[in-house]
Amino acid sequence: MVDSEGSGVPPSLVSVSEIPPGSPPLAAATIYPGSPVSSQPAGLHEEKTVRTPAEGRTIPYEIFDTYPHAVIVLSDTACRYYNTAARKLLGKNAFLKDRPPKFRLADNDFSELVNSLRSHTGSSAPDSRMIEDQLRISRTRSIDVEILLVLLPDDFRNILAVFRDITCKKHAESELLKRNNQLLMINEVMKVANSVYTLDEMLEEILQTVIREMDFDLGWIYLRDTDAKWATIVASSGVPERFVEARMRQNVLDYPFNLVFFAMQQHYVENLPNHPPGPIDSKVLEEVDALSYAGIPP
Repeated sequence: MVDSEGSGVPPSLVSVSEIPPGSPPLAAATIYPGSPVSSQPAGLHEEKTVRTPAEGRTIPYEIFDTYPHAVIVLSDTACRYYNTAARKLLGKNAFLKDRPPKFRLADNDFSELVNSLRSHTGSSAPDSRMIEDQLRISRTRSIDVEILLVLLPDDFRNILAVFRDITCKKHAESELLKRNNQLLMINEVMKVANSVYTLDEMLEEILQTVIREMDFDLGWIYLRDTDAKWATIVASSGVPERFVEARMRQNVLDYPFNLVFFAMQQHYVENLPNHPPGPIDSKVLEEVDALSYAGIPP
């Protein structure tokens, strides 16, 4: 066997297998990545940029130039390669010649993940690592990422890191989970509604189910009268008696009941340090001794 330039191949790289009589000779060569060895017959030359095994095996990082996700190759002291997507994700200032870039994750230490792969001493290559975490891009911005770490089969024990932005995926999963929880809540309410015989019992059971499933501390239900002008508390749990007595009948045109009964809008109020609620909502919070409350339309 010869290489692409017609030179002989060292015997240490070639082994000849036994073959049945009458068959053509068959040579099996061990081809090292980056070596000049070629299994092509002499005369069919192909120009390649190669390195011999003695010089160290390399990988053509240029194949990642147009990859849509961030690809970074890290040595123990510097960043050996990064593609365009990595520069867009982290910014050009993240890649300095004298030191590797710093990756600030919410739940993992990136350096420990890399060092655990690089310090592998087994005879076989270590398994690649894939995690999901939040990557801090700046002081005010973080994104959800999926990170793949691979110890490259070269002589420098470089680490290939692939960062994939999964922010949209996480948002979709969160919305799907929220929707599933809403469906479960509706299912529980329907079970309760079908298990009792009177309206009062049904409303009491529904209220207890909503408080339990949504982890509320207290709650009450208003039922609008037939004249559509007034609403009456028909069920309550954990609400101070003085509030029930004072708010037993409520004009549905008054704020914030008009939002719930007429506009059919959810009304959520929270007492935040820098954004306190209005005077009416603040009074409601004081009367029920709560930090937040929500008005949910029927």
